[in-house]
Amino acid sequence: MKLAEYEQQIKHLNIKTGKKGPLPKEEIYKQIEEILKTKPVKRYAMLIHDKDEAEEHIHIEMELNSSQTAENISKWFNDKANRIQKAKTKGKYAFANMLSYLIHATETADGKYQYKPEEVRANFDFKEEVKQIKNEVENSKEYKKIDDLINKIVNNEIYRSDLKEHLTGAQEVKYNTALKKAFEVRDRRNREKRKEQGGASKDMKVIYICGKSGTGKTTLAKMLAEQKTKDYFVSGSSNDPLEDYDGQKVIILDELRGSQWKIADILKLLDNNTDSKQKSRYYNKYITECELIIITSTKSIEELYKGLQEKDGEEQTQLKRRINQVIVLTEDRMQTAEYDQDLKEHIITNEGPNPVNIKKFADSMERKNDELMEDLIKIYPKEQQEQMRKNYEETKKRAKEIIVGYDNKSGKLITW
Repeated sequence: MKLAEYEQQIKHLNIKTGKKGPLPKEEIYKQIEEILKTKPVKRYAMLIHDKDEAEEHIHIEMELNSSQTAENISKWFNDKANRIQKAKTKGKYAFANMLSYLIHATETADGKYQYKPEEVRANFDFKEEVKQIKNEVENSKEYKKIDDLINKIVNNEIYRSDLKEHLTGAQEVKYNTALKKAFEVRDRRNREKRKEQGGASKDMKVIYICGKSGTGKTTLAKMLAEQKTKDYFVSGSSNDPLEDYDGQKVIILDELRGSQWKIADILKLLDNNTDSKQKSRYYNKYITECELIIITSTKSIEELYKGLQEKDGEEQTQLKRRINQVIVLTEDRMQTAEYDQDLKEHIITNEGPNPVNIKKFADSMERKNDELMEDLIKIYPKEQQEQMRKNYEETKKRAKEIIVGYDNKSGKLITW
């Protein structure tokens, strides 16, 4: 073996002892150092463990110049071969693990007394070595974390918008190239898979919300988006609506105007069977991760169509059939309509109160109820208060689902 550990209780050490009992620590260290100077030892580190629950004992970790048997090494200390142990791990970090355990800085030493690096006697800068080991271990953990993250990205388990939940800002910048490549590989594989399946759709829903200014179109769009994800994308008012899109599951094209889009581009964006890149000023983008597009506009679909650029004979039906559901808002009412493939029109399926008004009222009542409920809960014993709060929060959650809900399977809006 070229990595070895000698462990023995202080009272059983077979080095020279003082006339009146065991030698003090310093003398023990000096005598062992004299022994090791004459042996084929490249590096050593030793520490007397005198703060453990076990009896006082010494650990000597050794990196040898040449391979030695346990019998040979044990003779250096006038002891038995069973007191010599080889490294418990193999590879690059084997000796590093031995040094870390010496001060109980490994996971296997969890719960044991943590010795300070400066307490260790060694023929090298042990404190600096431990510092480097710690940095390498942290880097190793980070690299493994990134590898796991990349595998999850490629396997469609993580979206671009999820990254901030898994990485610090510094890590996202540091591994930007690798992460970008992972998403490119994932997107390519998804496209290839869809082609193999005969051009299967992305299963993306499209909702068109129209109404006058002030009716709550954007608020309703965000309410629907938040039921899918807290991180959704809202387009800007510039001439490049998708400039800041970064893979969110939901895209809100807010206050969309026909003058911003060519007919070919908007049809391509809303088409489930098209996976080509979408135009953006600096670089084109895939929207393969998008599951829902919500369009808000003050214009009806017919009016929007008239304003689109370069229609080139494209029929209005081509736009309509890509929109699963139309929601028309007035100040007080909401009407929903779904696309009928046979009639090639959106047919009214539901009508009711404007849910944005209901939400505003509910939010106002919620604040008042929160205050009243907290005052009521404080009357009860402390051991009951936490459970009462949980019950109250669960009731609020169910109430919100009743006010506005969205069935992802059918694509239907539920308002009561």
